[in-house]
Amino acid sequence: MLSVVTGTLTLTTAAKAKSQANTAAAEKAIRTLVKRGDPITFQAVQREAGVSHAFLYNHPHLRGRVERLRAQARPVPAPAPPADEQSALVLALTGQITRLNKQHR
Repeated sequence: MLSVVTGTLTLTTAAKAKSQANTAAAEKAIRTLVKRGDPITFQAVQREAGVSHAFLYNHPHLRGRVERLRAQARPVPAPAPPADEQSALVLALTGQITRLNKQHR
């Protein structure tokens, strides 16, 4: 009976150590990707750290971190100005070009 308990304890300890090592590898991979300026995606972290997608998704801390960094990297598109503003801008720039052409001559 003692050997079963010892074996279970050994497996539990080994699993915990492996999980901690994978967590450290994933965190290091994220830091490396950020330093290099590479996009932060689950696939990039998985590749860099040598861990599985499932590992990243099953660890809320890592998953949240990847999702936040991925969202930060996406550029927010600037809203297009309304048509009236575009027309006014074109007219203003055309007038400016006309004035500059007159000055140049």
